[in-house]
Amino acid sequence: LYYLTDQCEVLPPFHRMELALVKKFERLLDKRCPIGRDAYPDFPTEAPTAALRAAQWNSEQRSLVHCFRALLYCSYGHVSNCLVDVEGKLWSIDHEKLIYTPNTDDIHMLDELIGNHPLRNLCAQLAAGLTTEDIEQSLSDIPNRFWDTGKFQQPRTAIEYFSRRLEVWQRTFTERGELANAV
Repeated sequence: LYYLTDQCEVLPPFHRMELALVKKFERLLDKRCPIGRDAYPDFPTEAPTAALRAAQWNSEQRSLVHCFRALLYCSYGHVSNCLVDVEGKLWSIDHEKLIYTPNTDDIHMLDELIGNHPLRNLCAQLAAGLTTEDIEQSLSDIPNRFWDTGKFQQPRTAIEYFSRRLEVWQRTFTERGELANAV
């Protein structure tokens, strides 16, 4: 999405002080991606409308990506961690900063934080759209050599961990979502 920063609002509007902080952060870490045309010769010259709509900082797809990363207890997905195709479908990448937590307090805090905000519907959509089989399928093909680097030494323990988080997510956002829609 970073490539589209000159074509649509991929970031929310900043106040002057926030913008100064962002500029300082970019200058100090120099982790910016190039946005010049020469860095992306295989991209269409004009971004398709569907791609620009999905790339907007407040689009439903971007919000759904943030909900998904919250389910995983993953770091914030900035614009360099999200890709968009010409049909306007977003792809969240770079989930290396998954933080293990022994409980699901963060899901309950998110529940309280969003209250009856429209984000609740996206959380419920995510709850309805994912299964433990999806989790198992997504983790089972990771080669064994990658399992010796963190909290989980094999796919089974990671599958159990993320399935437990999904179960709590589903209970939290499906039940309360149904109550909110009934009122």
